[in-house]
Amino acid sequence: MKHLNIQQNLERKCVSLAVFIGLTMIPFTSYAQHKTETMETKTIFTTLIKKHFEILNTKDSKDRIGLMEKTYNSDFRIIESNFENSGITEFNNAIEQFHQKMPGKKFIMAEDTVFLNSAAKALWTLGNSVTGEDVFLFRDGKISTIVVFVKPVQEIKSK
Repeated sequence: MKHLNIQQNLERKCVSLAVFIGLTMIPFTSYAQHKTETMETKTIFTTLIKKHFEILNTKDSKDRIGLMEKTYNSDFRIIESNFENSGITEFNNAIEQFHQKMPGKKFIMAEDTVFLNSAAKALWTLGNSVTGEDVFLFRDGKISTIVVFVKPVQEIKSK
C-alpha cells in the first residue's frame, strides 16, 4: 500500500514537472519567435533605408522611379524644414533639382540605425558640409513617411 502511494506521488510530481516545463516553454517559444520576427523586420527596414539612399544618389530619373516604386508607398511623403513632397513624382523632381544644383555630391548613410516597431532613424552626411537624421515610418513593407532633420557641419562644430 505504501509502495503504491510512493508511485502515485512520483507520477504526480512527473505530471507537475511536465506541466511546468510546458508552461515555461510557451513564453520562451513566443520570445524566440518575436526575436526572429524583429530581426526579419530590421533586415527589411535596413534594406529599405539603404534603397532610399541609393535613390537619392541615383542620377537617372527613370532608374530612380523604378527604385522608388519598390521602396515607397504610393502615398509616400517626405518632410524637411525647406520642403515637403507628397508622392513619388514630386520627390523624384526634387532629387533631380538636387543633382542639378549639387553635381557629384552623394548622401552617405552612417552605420548606426536605431529601430522601433514600425520606425527607424538613420544618420547621414552630404559631403563635408551637411549632416542629418532621417526618421522613417514604414507601412505594408515599404517606407510611408520620412522626416528629415538637417544640420550644417558648422553648426555642429560651434556647439
